[in-house]
Amino acid sequence: MNRFASRVYSFLGQRRRWVALAAYGAVAVAAYFLAFLLRFELSWRSDYTTTVVRTLPLLVITRLVCAHAFRLLMGRWRFVSTRDVMRLVAATTTGTFAFFVMTRLLPIAPSVPRSVIVVEWILTTYLTAGLWIGYRTAFERVRYRRAGVNGHARRVLIVGAGEAGNQLAREMRRIPTGYHPVGFIDDDPDKWGTSLQGVEVLGPTTELAAIAAREQVKEIILALPSAAPADLRRVVECCEATSLPFKVLPGIASVLAGEARVDQLREVRIEDLLGREPIRLELPELAEDLRGQAVLITGAAGSIGSELARQVALHAPA
Repeated sequence: MNRFASRVYSFLGQRRRWVALAAYGAVAVAAYFLAFLLRFELSWRSDYTTTVVRTLPLLVITRLVCAHAFRLLMGRWRFVSTRDVMRLVAATTTGTFAFFVMTRLLPIAPSVPRSVIVVEWILTTYLTAGLWIGYRTAFERVRYRRAGVNGHARRVLIVGAGEAGNQLAREMRRIPTGYHPVGFIDDDPDKWGTSLQGVEVLGPTTELAAIAAREQVKEIILALPSAAPADLRRVVECCEATSLPFKVLPGIASVLAGEARVDQLREVRIEDLLGREPIRLELPELAEDLRGQAVLITGAAGSIGSELARQVALHAPA
């Protein structure tokens, strides 16, 4: 069955434009008939049968021409975006205006009611957008199933319900990355209870440990590329209190470029917390002072203190 489905998908993929033409034509036909039914309260008026027969081919051709003119045939439904929806609205609006003008020039009686034209325009727009979303959802579910990550993905919390967190959650939900976002953490109270990519903002960082335990989280992701070092240190301390592994999404430049990806995640580094390049303790004089001596480091349980302890250990203390 999987092999047959793969062959069908490959066959249709090689004829993507023809499939799109057929789909857009079918949507136009369905929307036109539904518009008449809605206009006359779900009853068919026989006196409009001739009108429908004469104008339906004109409508379908107009819709397909506009789809080609606005490059809807070139779009890949699995990557639809807001810009694609804007082009869809422009294409359907242009097609509706052209169809309205042509129906007024044709010598048919009775003419197509204006309300039918308006309803058909709305239905065509919504049905086409629904077709895109349905295809994208089905494709992502099939991809997840083939990857075998359903039920095995790591449950993660994303700290930061901003642009970076949104991009990260979108990739996790669209691509089988092995991560399953169960919630966002953010200190902005206006965001609590809202959701991004269908994932809820559960509370502030002060409640991180309690939320992680409640949601049975396995890992924490810090999506705070523009956070000040002091703020990042505070968040890291909250993460350390959970005893869970955590990673950081570095660099606001990547986020601004729309490139916040799972493969950019890495361990928190000392320079993230300092806001500058760390100072390496490698001077020969310092090594001589530390060799064989007992060294007391305050705050060694924290991220900066542990890094300092690591560097001191390189110089053979007692």
